[in-house]
Amino acid sequence: MIVDNTPFRDEKTGNNVGKTTVLRLIDYCLGGSAKDIYTDKESKNVNEEVKKFLESTRVVVSLTCANKLDNDSKEVTVRRNFLLRKDLICQINGENVSNDNFEQVLGQKLFGKSFTKPSFRQVISHNIRIDDSRIENALKTLNPYTKNIEYESLHLFLFGCNFDDGERRQEIARKLETECNYKRRLEKNATKSMLSSKLALIENDIQKLKEQKESFDLNPNFEADLAALNEVQFHLTQYGTELSQKLLRKSLIQEAIDDIQKSKSNIDEKLLASIYDQAKRLVPTIQKSFSELLNFHNQMADKKAAFIASEMPKIDEDIDRIKKDIASSNKEAQRLSELVKKSGSYESINELVTEINDKYRDKGALEQSIKQIEESESIIAEEQSLLDEIDRSLFSTDQKALIQKQIDKFNRYFSSTSNELYREQYAIGFEINKDRDGKQYYKFVPFSTNFSTGKKHGEVTCFELAYIQFADSENIPCLHFILNDKKELVHDNQLKKIGKLANEWDNIQYIASILKDKLPSELNSTQNIILELSQEEKLFKF
Repeated sequence: MIVDNTPFRDEKTGNNVGKTTVLRLIDYCLGGSAKDIYTDKESKNVNEEVKKFLESTRVVVSLTCANKLDNDSKEVTVRRNFLLRKDLICQINGENVSNDNFEQVLGQKLFGKSFTKPSFRQVISHNIRIDDSRIENALKTLNPYTKNIEYESLHLFLFGCNFDDGERRQEIARKLETECNYKRRLEKNATKSMLSSKLALIENDIQKLKEQKESFDLNPNFEADLAALNEVQFHLTQYGTELSQKLLRKSLIQEAIDDIQKSKSNIDEKLLASIYDQAKRLVPTIQKSFSELLNFHNQMADKKAAFIASEMPKIDEDIDRIKKDIASSNKEAQRLSELVKKSGSYESINELVTEINDKYRDKGALEQSIKQIEESESIIAEEQSLLDEIDRSLFSTDQKALIQKQIDKFNRYFSSTSNELYREQYAIGFEINKDRDGKQYYKFVPFSTNFSTGKKHGEVTCFELAYIQFADSENIPCLHFILNDKKELVHDNQLKKIGKLANEWDNIQYIASILKDKLPSELNSTQNIILELSQEEKLFKF
């Protein structure tokens, strides 16, 4: 327990002394953001005094994680500060790690494996219950903008329902989403059906105008030159529309590639080798080099970028071709325009010709827009087909049976723990939903008849206690400690039972901040309290 030691009859408050900040510092060492330590969650205002203190006094935070609480334990030590560039300290077991590669290395050290989807931070998110959204939601532990498919991937992993094509499925879904967004942009002002209707009307107008033009007594050369000019202008419009669509598509793909490339780490290999040699002399048992981890990370990012950029060469080739066609057609249009203007019959049908040309330009633009929509529909159908193929396995009878089996196993721990705390049985269920684009996904939900805030906090605690027991039984890598804030809303009876369970189960460390006057007397002992703070003795001393 992290508490305040404000006297019960004192008018001073036990709030704002640094209890929650202790939890945030632990989270920071596990890959969290420094901004969470000095930024108010609701107002987004930065506490400049705290920020300046962390930076100007060169604060270094050190966290040691051990696989058991005795002298014969394997340990992972993280050290981080709040400075940048040459003053940055970001170390794991004494080795410098870049911020970009921090999660991958920490996941490897703690769990013996690298994480992609779900990420390391997503996997441990349920262990860190500091913000209100996590405190009150057993399963919704990621940011509010997290996609359903990401939650699906996370929960399948947490409940031991491994799915080999999970990462590929997310990449296809991402490409499919990009293409759907592109198609929505194309149809922002008019759908394909509306464009087709407009095209039919314009073609009808062109036919009528042609009939009017044929009623003029024109010389043969004028007729041929004018027809050729119309044809060239028609193609110019098509080329222009096609070029703009290709450039838009290229921009969307490049944005997706840039997002992925931001995650790539570029470390000086010579410097890395020098650091590694020093570490090797200090810790001869090191088996993996940093460059191997760096290469793995960069290769994964390269594969993702290559997957999204697979059509980029074809787009660049099309853009070059279109530009050449435009240049050639412009020269031809200029030549034909001069010939038409020299015709003696030109002035008599000038307005008619201008109207026909405008109609051809509109016709070309509409046809090109329809073509782009049809091409996008074709890509969407192709990607959807790939996704459907994966989904046939993911949503097969066998897979659903596996998920139900794993959920049933977890619920035995969950219901037992909740019965111990509340004499009620909580459980997790799952259902198959569809998003706005019709893609299926698994949604995991807790269910009970309790809606009070205090009991929601208790439900979350039951989930965490049960999950560690379940994960150990299934050999699923997990953290064995739980960070909890704001436990004042949980009743004394449940707090005492939580303390009893945490002490009885030797594989769980329960860490919580609470106002001391809300702490049951049974738990108010030096054995349970690790840190006391007050208005006179704040965490940062000011």
